[in-house]
Amino acid sequence: MLQQQHIITVQNPDHISNLPDSVQNPDHISNLPDSILHCILSFLHATDAVKTVLLSKRWAHLFTSTPNLHFQKSRLCKRNDNDFVSFVNQALILYESPTIQEFHLVFYYKGKFYNPIIDDWIRFALWKKARVLHLDLSGDSFSNWGYWKFVGIDPYSLPLDSFNNDSLTELRLNSVNINPPMIVSWKNMKRLSLEQTSMADYEMERILNGCPVLEELFLYKCNGISRLDFRGRNVRKLTVNDYDSEFGLEIWGPNVMSLNISGDIGTARHRFKSLPSLVNATLNLQMSFYAGWDDYEESEYHDIFRALLDALRHARVLKVCTWCVQVLSIWELIRFPAPIFSCNYLILETGLRKWDLPGIVGLLRSSPYLETLIIKIIPTFYLNWDETFEYFMAKYYFHGVEYLASQESNLPCLEHCLKTIKIFGFIGGGDKYKKQKAWSVNRILRRSMRQGMLVKFLLKNAMVLDKMTIYASNEREFKMIKKWSGVFSEVSKDILAFPRASSHAEVSFSYA
Repeated sequence: MLQQQHIITVQNPDHISNLPDSVQNPDHISNLPDSILHCILSFLHATDAVKTVLLSKRWAHLFTSTPNLHFQKSRLCKRNDNDFVSFVNQALILYESPTIQEFHLVFYYKGKFYNPIIDDWIRFALWKKARVLHLDLSGDSFSNWGYWKFVGIDPYSLPLDSFNNDSLTELRLNSVNINPPMIVSWKNMKRLSLEQTSMADYEMERILNGCPVLEELFLYKCNGISRLDFRGRNVRKLTVNDYDSEFGLEIWGPNVMSLNISGDIGTARHRFKSLPSLVNATLNLQMSFYAGWDDYEESEYHDIFRALLDALRHARVLKVCTWCVQVLSIWELIRFPAPIFSCNYLILETGLRKWDLPGIVGLLRSSPYLETLIIKIIPTFYLNWDETFEYFMAKYYFHGVEYLASQESNLPCLEHCLKTIKIFGFIGGGDKYKKQKAWSVNRILRRSMRQGMLVKFLLKNAMVLDKMTIYASNEREFKMIKKWSGVFSEVSKDILAFPRASSHAEVSFSYA
């Protein structure tokens, strides 16, 4: 039987005050099913989720059964650790759900007197069969591990009984010691992230042996390991960021399909023995120590960077950061050859300064099978451009337009393969766009001319190009800074009128 529908028609707005309060101000959110309300609560830290009990009776007990628990010291209690501990303990006592999906704890660890407390929290999460466990004892600090060593504090160690668990599918540990027993049993673990920790090779081997279905491994500021051997294992995705070792890692990854190497170039002395399945490769490098770069032609970092590029040259999708583009610019100017890449999809993050142009051209020349080019223009205040590069580039001064004109030949991908080009961040914008509000129109024009110079170079030489899409940062920013809109309009007209090597090439402008 169909329920009768009640339709209320208000002919006179003055009569609305006579309607029941539930009709005047309906609480649509509270009428949602528990599953959706739990989803909403899962995005909140525990301190905010608890406050929802004040909303209405409908919310009174929702927190005690939300599937995700997030406890963070910096949000919950900035001054008093005891208050934070009491809050977490009380929340866990009141928790009624038989299982937990995700358990997140961010806490500034200060010594071993917290060990039994944290042990109990972890055991509670595992007792509730948590699928995701995130334990960050750095307190959101990037240097806590080094501080502990300096003051003689032993880091917290994961309880031995936690190494035997069948419910965990994802484990993220930051500033936690890992001393695995002889036998580790994480039968369903698919993603493992280790940050700011030290391990020996045999300890990593025990963990890998105990994770038969592991697919993703993330290492950030770790040390002690000299090799990662994934032979006979299912690891598909590997991220190594700022590995703290003079000699780097020896990596065997026959099934690794995605590889991300990030951090300081001095920490990237890795030796790749086998990567036959590699599809996606990302290099996000920088340099924080410049000794030895005064005479860049003789620098050892040539060899480190070259070894990385050689290892990744078979990837189908290649993403490189602005630092890599700048180093490749130097290689072009000193005629130091780059390896030939097999990629058909190339992503470049660049400030698109004049000094980036040789590196971009070098990558195009070294990518003869390239079909799709993505250029993400990063505002210059994001870039790690240093005086060493400036000094070196001054020795090889060139004019941007003349340089591009001299490079129009011997670019096979432009002649035969490149069909799609997308350019993001055109003219200006970004998270800190307000810094650019004071820019004069002339400065914006100069910036757009530099960017337009590469756009025209590509249009002039990409003979099989199907589509080029140019994105400004976003429409809201351009409306707030009216002079950007004017420049964007003029530049777009100029580019749309520019001759194209491909008769069927389509060029469009949009907002990201």
